[in-house]
Amino acid sequence: MPSQGIVRAVVTLCAAGVVTIASSQSKLTYASAQDMPADRMIDSYAIYQQLLSDPSEQSDMPLTQWLLEDKTTAKATTEPCMGPELTDLAHAAIVPAERKADWDELLDDYAAHCHDRFTLDSHFFSLPLPVRLLNEDDQNRYEQGLGRYRAVSKGIVQPSVMPQEFEGAACLHSFSAVYFNRNRTLAATYFMHCRMRRNVSGREWVWMILERTPTGWKSLPWVQVATGQGSF
Repeated sequence: MPSQGIVRAVVTLCAAGVVTIASSQSKLTYASAQDMPADRMIDSYAIYQQLLSDPSEQSDMPLTQWLLEDKTTAKATTEPCMGPELTDLAHAAIVPAERKADWDELLDDYAAHCHDRFTLDSHFFSLPLPVRLLNEDDQNRYEQGLGRYRAVSKGIVQPSVMPQEFEGAACLHSFSAVYFNRNRTLAATYFMHCRMRRNVSGREWVWMILERTPTGWKSLPWVQVATGQGSF
């Protein structure tokens, strides 16, 4: 469910047992972003913070800020929530039999809200590093800075330069809305995950499934699919 929609996919089995999908994308139509409903805010922002602060998102390079798209991603309005793609939530995880009832409730919530997009507010994040929300213009400037080279004229290229304002971030993160079971003990969100190391850098869309515990939200190892975005 990347923000531009999957139209083609090539499946590769990774050594870790997770299916990675390298996709080509095309421009699709999306719902306008709305304010996040009040009854979803506390748990949604808690989950976003948990995922950003997870050790897997940390870098061996100095971090001074988090960069995050200012609106959540969603399914295109012309796409069904429960489509046939491996990246659709219903196909992306292997769920233990004893949790099937909770999972079915979560899928019902996803089916009702997969097209919903929400505007995020940095004031609802409480992390050691500041969270900067990037609008569409900011995102375009960031993406241009990711390219290793850019065209100048007549086939001549030169290295791109990342704008200084974006330095000190692992990558540009993005989230979908958070989808819940009925009593809010199980949750799922689509997350632009970063891999930022000196020798390997990249990002990929992954479904994250979490359960509520006495100490907060904890990720569950049910997901079998990731949508690869390549390295930068």
